Amino acid sequence: MEVRDSVHVKTTVSEHIGTEIRTTEQQMSANEAFEETQAAVEQRAKQYKRRHKAAVDSLSADSLSGNLPLQFKPNVQDTVSQKQQVAKLKTLFANDSLSGTNMQSYKIGVAGDPVPYSLASDNLVTGLMIGCFILVILSVAQSQRFIVKQTKNLFLASFGGDMSITETAGELRFQFLMSIQTCLLLALLFFFYTNTYIAQTFILEQYQIIGIFAGVISLYFCLKGILYQLVNSVFFDKRQTAKWLQSFLFIIAIEGLLLLPIVLLCSYFHLSMHSTFIYTGFVLLFFKIVSFYNSYLIFFRQKGLFLQIFLYFCTLEIIPLATLWGVLQMISNYLKINF
Repeated sequence: MEVRDSVHVKTTVSEHIGTEIRTTEQQMSANEAFEETQAAVEQRAKQYKRRHKAAVDSLSADSLSGNLPLQFKPNVQDTVSQKQQVAKLKTLFANDSLSGTNMQSYKIGVAGDPVPYSLASDNLVTGLMIGCFILVILSVAQSQRFIVKQTKNLFLASFGGDMSITETAGELRFQFLMSIQTCLLLALLFFFYTNTYIAQTFILEQYQIIGIFAGVISLYFCLKGILYQLVNSVFFDKRQTAKWLQSFLFIIAIEGLLLLPIVLLCSYFHLSMHSTFIYTGFVLLFFKIVSFYNSYLIFFRQKGLFLQIFLYFCTLEIIPLATLWGVLQMISNYLKINF
């Protein structure tokens, strides 16, 4: 009985050991098969990379040597420039943490129409208008007596009034600043006219266009003053010439005072160009009549020459004004963008 049990135990142990040996052999076979499969895959991947590299090198050599058809031949210079651009981009984004990521950008919606230029939304022009308004208030407050005295002097000469006025440095400064303001306001008015009747887009910025107009108008007043001085110094005495120069500067200064309201209305309250043109024309015509009357009182009243003043006035006032208008029109047509 004991011998039988020992034989049974030995048989059971032998079977267990045989089972473990077969399991171990199967695992080793599976591992070897996996390693062989992995090695085969790596070998195939290496072969594919070598073939791909050889194909790319062959294609590049053919494209540079001219073996490709004509329609597929790239330009060597373009290829070199592209390589240089790629190298620059790599250098530029070398330290960028996002340079290795693939990012896509999307535009939602469609592009709208650009907002047209408006002086009301321009901070620089608004600042200039505020500065002109403050300048007018301060100048009128400090030079009120001078303005009244000079205005009376324009008309008292016909009644035998005194024609001589001594101007202080402050009064000359007031007239000079007001004359600069007149040039700027006339430039803005012509800019409004240009935007309405000529063009709204130019090859230069709006500031530069307004600056060019203001410079041309300033040059017009300077040349007209020089021309007046040359003519008056030839035909009239120094006292009359000095008196006319005072009146000339004062008329330009007051002209700017009357043009400021219409510029503000046109800029910020969208006054129609038709009304702006009528008001500006009325102001210019009024001061031309005042200038004509003042020239008659100073130069021609005592001599009894009435017809000569028309020749004098047309030569020194009407022709320069028409020339200024033509020059401004020519500049506008030259600087506009033709579509």
